[in-house]
Amino acid sequence: MSVEFPNWKWRRDAITRHDLHHILTGYPCTMTGEMQMAAWEFAAGRYRHWAATLFCLPLALMGVIFAPRKTALAFRAGLISTSLYGSELDRNKPLTALRAEIAARRPASYPPETP
Repeated sequence: MSVEFPNWKWRRDAITRHDLHHILTGYPCTMTGEMQMAAWEFAAGRYRHWAATLFCLPLALMGVIFAPRKTALAFRAGLISTSLYGSELDRNKPLTALRAEIAARRPASYPPETP
């Protein structure tokens, strides 16, 4: 099953950064990984658009119900990280530099568990 959304400018910007967050944090592109990513982004700094919040909030809440430990660990990792949402995105910056930019300190359970 797939769900299509209109591709507004704010959404294109958010998706690019969201996908980079997956790459940089290691959370998989699975349903559980999306729940973890939503929790991490809420803690690290969510995208400041009401529609993005309405999209991610249910994912984070689903994580609390269906994967509470993984979601809590992701949220905790986000608390000591900074998302890419609050800064200008340099698409030419190496991934190692972006990774250092978002997570200077990581919890002992890093990298995140995978399913």
